[in-house]
Amino acid sequence: MMAVVSMLQNLRFALRQIARAPGFAALACITLAVGIGISAAMFAVIDNTLLRPIPYAHPGRLVILQAKSAQFRNMSVGLTYPELLRWQKRDSDLRQIGYYHSFPTPLDEKTSSDLVLQVSVSANLFKLLGIKPILGRGLTKSEQQPGHNYEAVLPEQLWREKYHSDSSVLGSTIRLGGQPYTVVGVMPRNFTFPRPAEKIAPVWVPYELTKDVVSGNTNIANAIARLRPGIDADAAARNLSAIQRTLHKQDPKKYVAEQVSLQSYRDSLTKDSRPALLALAVAVGLVWLIASTNVAALMLTRVHGRRRELAIRSALGAGTFRILLQLLTESLLLSVIACILGVALCAAALKLFGHTLQAYATSFHFSPDMLLVLLGATVLAALLVGMLPVLHIAASPIHQGLHESSARSGMSRRQNRVRDLFVILQVALSVLLLVSCGMMLRTLYNLRNVPLGFQPSHVLTTSFFIPQKEYSKRNIVPTFYEPLLSRLRAIPGVQGAAISSVLPVNPHFRIGVGFGIPGRPKPDAAHKPHGTLRIMSPNLDSLLGVSILRGRSFTDRDTASSAPVAVVNQALVRRYFPHGDPLGHQVQLGKHAIYTIVGVVADVHQSDLNQPTIPEIDLSYLQVAPKGEFLADLIRMFMQLAVRTRQNPKTIIPQVRSILHNINPDLALNPFVTMQQQVDDSFGSQTLAGRLLMLFAAIALLIAGAGLYSLLAYSVSQRRHEIGIRIALGAQRGQVLRMVFSHAFAVTGIGIVIGLIGSWFAARTLESFLYGVQPHDWPTMLAVAAILLAISMLAAYLPARSAASVDPMIALRAE
Repeated sequence: MMAVVSMLQNLRFALRQIARAPGFAALACITLAVGIGISAAMFAVIDNTLLRPIPYAHPGRLVILQAKSAQFRNMSVGLTYPELLRWQKRDSDLRQIGYYHSFPTPLDEKTSSDLVLQVSVSANLFKLLGIKPILGRGLTKSEQQPGHNYEAVLPEQLWREKYHSDSSVLGSTIRLGGQPYTVVGVMPRNFTFPRPAEKIAPVWVPYELTKDVVSGNTNIANAIARLRPGIDADAAARNLSAIQRTLHKQDPKKYVAEQVSLQSYRDSLTKDSRPALLALAVAVGLVWLIASTNVAALMLTRVHGRRRELAIRSALGAGTFRILLQLLTESLLLSVIACILGVALCAAALKLFGHTLQAYATSFHFSPDMLLVLLGATVLAALLVGMLPVLHIAASPIHQGLHESSARSGMSRRQNRVRDLFVILQVALSVLLLVSCGMMLRTLYNLRNVPLGFQPSHVLTTSFFIPQKEYSKRNIVPTFYEPLLSRLRAIPGVQGAAISSVLPVNPHFRIGVGFGIPGRPKPDAAHKPHGTLRIMSPNLDSLLGVSILRGRSFTDRDTASSAPVAVVNQALVRRYFPHGDPLGHQVQLGKHAIYTIVGVVADVHQSDLNQPTIPEIDLSYLQVAPKGEFLADLIRMFMQLAVRTRQNPKTIIPQVRSILHNINPDLALNPFVTMQQQVDDSFGSQTLAGRLLMLFAAIALLIAGAGLYSLLAYSVSQRRHEIGIRIALGAQRGQVLRMVFSHAFAVTGIGIVIGLIGSWFAARTLESFLYGVQPHDWPTMLAVAAILLAISMLAAYLPARSAASVDPMIALRAE
């Protein structure tokens, strides 16, 4: 009971102390709130993307299987169904192997707006993941047979929103891409395989085991496996690679891959964001540390100003422990107030992070884990900001405060060093953040000024999946693409429209191809020419503004009945025709397809802007034979559209959507984006890290500047008597100003030097994010030093002016 009463007394006294110094309390609470709120928000992002277990049984044993081939320069190649069967039969490390592929498709209505992700899966996939349907059943092996693969399993969200959680949906018929499917099951909430953050609802159907799939003539798109308990992924990869090398030796044409790698399924979901998030977590930790040290320094100076009060309380019978407990109570109260403010700041930060990271998680929200983090940050902040003043009081006999007035006491040399140490630490940590931010800003600037090789402005893009069966017996170019482009070009304000299998700056899709050069010695598999393939309409280069360096581009006269021609990029010429003119030479794709090179175009970035352009071969879709195999299947299944306009390209989206719907209602349309937005998105994790580092660095700069100002102002107030005596003895205003500015310059300079040394050693951690910037970037470091010196001088100006305006008579009379 006595302990409760004592606690309440300490709490009431702490409230009175805070009320007596509202400016100090506001500054301390806001500073701590920034550190706590930003830290909690960043933890929520990391928790949602990196830490929180995916909702599958024993997710740590799930791995993605990838095969690589020396023939294609150690690039990933497709797996085949026979390979998976042999792995499952010969390797005891894998409990199960599943496979799947997905593509967007329209659901039910004859409109491209109601889009779902059709995921074709092996019958054992749900069992492999350890997930059971909440309604109905999963898929069976017999349903993978051709003609029997028309069953569908719905996600809970789609079942709830579209079918109102009606159990009678089982046995009903839905249409995917115009094909009827029978609903046999509903999966649990939040199950959205293959990714936890799918933007459109998935629908699972059986993976059809056609003759081409079973024989290995068609690749399996994706493979996932579950390791047996206690099996290491690296050891399993070595065993699979040994099996694969044996298969490759037996039939190198059929089994192209020579090596198998295993990647954690969880890591495959976050591989793009993980480095940026971990770097940002370190940055947030620095912000929190800067905020806490700032408040600790403020508490230390405030406690020093209360030495006389504390000495009187001690003389009246208050024990040292009681005084120390009171100081900790004040720190905890400030931290609790800061925590309440931090919750609001955390919610605002989550909206910012959520928008930036929406590709990796559907939403970021408060959770019990986050509340524990807030509580832990609050207690830790209270201890950090309270223990240092407590240790300071414990190290100094409190009764000494009775022998000197608070106005004259000032601070000892040791106490001044402790105060300056806080400023130096804040400045050093700020330098770390600002140097990192500066290098990321230079990286973003360099990326934005990379020559693209094309003109992205005023270009609207989208991609669409086409029902394959509808055009399996028709030539899709004259029956679909040509009428589509003709109608799009007739839209007022449209300058041109074109089709391509892949548009520039697309990091998610690329068609790798090996080729030969007739007339040259045939190289071994490891040195076979390799590049990327693009199929396009004849006007694509002119629409995008791609320069023709030599020869010509495609024309309408390049048809299936004319000689096959190709256009290559400058990267291919540099690698495979370094000393001659490529025009007139031929390239061979496959066994019989030989194309004559008629033009060379400038290099265009195919994927991220920080990746070099690779050799490319372009073909005209007018020359693709309607009954060809790979090329014909490609243009019948998936293509991308580009439309150049005179005005804002987004204004024609309704008209373009209407034309696509009228030509073929079963098209599965991806969202419309401008080419400029696609270019901006291609910056990837550099944009994420750059934007948030700028935010954190600005916060750190404000905290450090405010801390420096408050400590200098307090130092001047404590030295008013000394300054008054100096002025009375003849010190000039300029001398007093120099005294304050030199002090600020000294502590800031030491902090900058320490921070630059730390930045030198820490720079390598940012190397993977940099483009056109050296890790040890002296221009950035010198610029940061100049900025912090300017901030310190600005922070010192008001205290210096206050010191120079001290009236010596008033200062001496006060004594």
